[in-house]
Amino acid sequence: MAIPCPQCGHQLWLRGRGLLGHAARCPECSHKFLLEERAEPLRADDSLSGCETIAPGQLAEPFELHEPYLEEFGRYQLLQELGRGAMGTVYLARDVQLGRQVALKIPAFPDDEDSDVLERFYREARSAATLRHSNICPVFDVGDVEGEHYLTMAYIEGRPLSSYVNPQSPLPERQVVGIVRKLASALEHAHSQGIVHRDLKPSNIMVDRWNDPIVMDFGLAMQIEMDTDGSTQTGLILGTPAYMPPEQVRAEWSKIGPCSDIYSLGIVMYELLTGDIPFDGPVDIVMAQVLTHAPPKPSGFIPDLDPRLEAICLKMISKEIDDRYASMEEVDAALADYLRSPKQRARQPRPGGLASIAPTSSDTNETTSSARETSNQGYGTVADKVGDTEPQLHEQPFWRMWRARDVAAFVVAIGLTAATVAYFLFGSDETPTPKPQLKGAVTSLQNGTKKDVTTVRLPADRVTDVPPEGDGPPPPTVPVIAPEPPSTVASAPVQPQIISKATQTLRGHSGTVSSVAFNSDGNRIVSGSDDYTLKVWNTATGQQMLWLKGHTRSVTSVAFSPDGRRIVSGDWNKSLKVWDARSGRESVTLEGHDGWVTSVAFSPDGKWIVSGSSDETLKVWDWDALRNQELLTIKGQSNSVNSVAFSPDGRRIVSGSGGNTNYGELRVWDAASGQQLLKLTGHSMRVTCVAFSSDGLRIVSGDGSRRRSGVVKVWDAETGQETLTFEGHNGAVSSVKFSPDRRWIASGGGDRDKPGELKVWDAQTGRETLLLKGHIGPVTSVAFSPDGRRIVSGSADKTVKVWDISKSLPADAGQ
Repeated sequence: MAIPCPQCGHQLWLRGRGLLGHAARCPECSHKFLLEERAEPLRADDSLSGCETIAPGQLAEPFELHEPYLEEFGRYQLLQELGRGAMGTVYLARDVQLGRQVALKIPAFPDDEDSDVLERFYREARSAATLRHSNICPVFDVGDVEGEHYLTMAYIEGRPLSSYVNPQSPLPERQVVGIVRKLASALEHAHSQGIVHRDLKPSNIMVDRWNDPIVMDFGLAMQIEMDTDGSTQTGLILGTPAYMPPEQVRAEWSKIGPCSDIYSLGIVMYELLTGDIPFDGPVDIVMAQVLTHAPPKPSGFIPDLDPRLEAICLKMISKEIDDRYASMEEVDAALADYLRSPKQRARQPRPGGLASIAPTSSDTNETTSSARETSNQGYGTVADKVGDTEPQLHEQPFWRMWRARDVAAFVVAIGLTAATVAYFLFGSDETPTPKPQLKGAVTSLQNGTKKDVTTVRLPADRVTDVPPEGDGPPPPTVPVIAPEPPSTVASAPVQPQIISKATQTLRGHSGTVSSVAFNSDGNRIVSGSDDYTLKVWNTATGQQMLWLKGHTRSVTSVAFSPDGRRIVSGDWNKSLKVWDARSGRESVTLEGHDGWVTSVAFSPDGKWIVSGSSDETLKVWDWDALRNQELLTIKGQSNSVNSVAFSPDGRRIVSGSGGNTNYGELRVWDAASGQQLLKLTGHSMRVTCVAFSSDGLRIVSGDGSRRRSGVVKVWDAETGQETLTFEGHNGAVSSVKFSPDRRWIASGGGDRDKPGELKVWDAQTGRETLLLKGHIGPVTSVAFSPDGRRIVSGSADKTVKVWDISKSLPADAGQ
């Protein structure tokens, strides 16, 4: 029987008898309340679904969570009816075997449908199930229960895009462009798999709780029986005439293809821009207008509409196929060009807009990606969201050891408006006054032996703040640091130049950005986050290109393959995933670790992947989808393997390890056999990060802990000798990288008194040359671009920043 929670009314489903004297905790509001007294004592087989029971004086084990259900349907429990129409009935259901909620559709086939129609239904459903894209609702299962056919797909919590269409308050232009680009990316992926949607419309697009548009109903849009020559036998047209292209209205089935979806997407774009559709009225009138009438220009509804955007929209809905764009890629390219244009004119946001699907403004100094920067719970207007409190974020395991204050959450918590939050976090150009004391480090190496290494701490009484070029006039005096002669050991104060604003700030993650990487061309960045997702960014525009969803725990590490075609990621769920970097489709899942995956890397030829884990092992994988096998497990570490990297020739692997209370160490392994080649000791804390130089002759590593400052060390990769030590971080060092030309080392970490700083060191002298400031949370990950002119960084402040360092580095440093 159903028992309502007295606090919120949530229905809890009671099974069994005898819950005398016990309490229940509601899963919705966490309210605890006593159950009604019963005559029988508690029995072992009693349970309460939908909550957990609490015995007097102790907390019982949580029971399996269930909701009341209407009926059983094979392996599914039908929880509630979501909708019913000519196409059939849709239920919210629970997959009992996998323990997840799904949307279950039971199509309403006509009574005279024969086996060919059913075969087509199953074929299209199975084809749709192959689609893997962050903006496509995945199909899970197709089958029948006692002759009743069904299809299941992901249950998307949210609202249909149609609910945001408002003639009195159309969406801003740039917001519409962001939506359409994501939909175009999803449809391009489907088209590449030979699948055409054929019934695209706002009511078939859901906006999920992260304000992302999700295309629904692949495989169910239209069922047509055809002869082998392509002619129609049963002239059944399923679709919505207002969104159908002329070839579909005319039932010219051989002409229906990707360009048909382009037309439908153009109508969706038209409706979002204007709040209305070009053709409306009775079905027969609409179909005639689609065939014979030119659509009214969108500017007739919205006079200030940008004419370039109007031209793109009208081209998409051309009546002749050849007059439309040839592919969704061309649509995306046209919209991207529109966004890049310096003369773009966009309407200001109005009440009723859909928050955070796309940027609504541009900033010449800082590029902001489309992001869910507002509350990701509930769906209201922008005005509704002002003043909302931030929902509880995912656990941030990367910073479980070195957690810093989350300034954004603090500002939201005290009730400031969204505009004020944006100003506090991102809008101010003021740089905090630097402290008068800065630790530097210069190391002298004589005779190449470890015992001759000396570390000199150099106090600095002044720090020079050098703004990036074009960011206003320089300060009255800008001292220039003259490079030291090669044989000179610095004995004067070190004054690193400061870059106080990033070239780009990419926002969109809702949790700590744990890992970042450039592709081999330097035109894409991938970021992984504690929000369980990866994002791929265009470095030229700062726009989000892909949103990769599939991990069920925090993403810990990401890397591009050398050819840029694949991405690998590791997570806290002990697994690795390989993704298609162009489509965002998940290719392979690799499982075998007994602990969370800490670090991943591709071999230089892209054939192998190495992973490190908290289970104290490394694994080498042949990741190809046809083989998908573990090649090697390397054991021998006495603690968690925190970081791994391949040598440039692919013959060696370096790993860094250490626990919370143990000294750290590095080991170098033969990549083919797993044999240990070197053991490098010298760190006094856990080793958190490692990397090879591009010639394979040196290794750089970082360490640190929650209470002690970390250091950066450089090692001879052939002998294992320690050659340099850099000191200057006031917290754990989380990431280190050599520049491609091997002259510089970048390091980032969780500085206790200066969160959000990353440093660039001269790799020969140990001089701290640059200090990059801008993150408001600890830096978690750094990487150089392939040309060495830029650095990308990720942070616990949930942002990715790109820094142009090309004009700030001394040309002859380290020579």
